[in-house]
Amino acid sequence: MDPPTADVIFFDGGASPDPGPILIALVHGSHARLQRLDGTEGGNNQAEFRAALAALTYAAEAGLHRPTIAGDSDAVISALGSRYPPKPGRLTGLFERCLAVEDSLGGAVWQQVPRSNPAGQLIQAERRAEKKARRTARW
Repeated sequence: MDPPTADVIFFDGGASPDPGPILIALVHGSHARLQRLDGTEGGNNQAEFRAALAALTYAAEAGLHRPTIAGDSDAVISALGSRYPPKPGRLTGLFERCLAVEDSLGGAVWQQVPRSNPAGQLIQAERRAEKKARRTARW
């Protein structure tokens, strides 16, 4: 894996099964975080918005101004990049929370990247490990 660009915060989220338990990841320079949101279930889009919120919150805690946030989720990048809300429903609250944190940062630059981004690689590696553990448990 190539080292991530230090000025970009990568995010990814997933739910397996969909809907199911949510796993989020973010990578910024040498900082990487993979977190299972215990007790939180939802669909993949909810997981992606939660990961984007975690990336924004991390940026705020790190004192960053107008960070570049990159992910593979078209739903997140389209909605937050345009500031046009998703259809009313389960994503509305997460969208609004993301906007509130983004506003505190002076805005953000949203960038679409391939699924093979550093945060996506963390999620995929965890999914492979989970699958291997399930296969091993059956023996």
